[in-house]
Amino acid sequence: MGLSPVTLSDAKQESIPFFELSLSILSSIGLCLTGVSIWAIFITRFTPLHAVPLFVSAACAVANGLHYYAFYTPSPEKQEAAAGVFADIFCG
Repeated sequence: MGLSPVTLSDAKQESIPFFELSLSILSSIGLCLTGVSIWAIFITRFTPLHAVPLFVSAACAVANGLHYYAFYTPSPEKQEAAAGVFADIFCG
């Protein structure tokens, strides 16, 4: 009697905790870099060059959270589809 493989539908049924996935690491990195970007803006002055890491880091954090919502939580299909589309747009 071997172990049966866990499929994505099984994972959605059990709702894997967010911080047990690699998405949490990437989301946490994006959140920290967003804070560092804001900190750098407060130390210096805002320039368009500061906007790039700020928006990219914030998009990284949001996209990884949306990926978790779309693919690992039991939720309505329309909301999963919308979250998946926005996550893919933010990730590029």
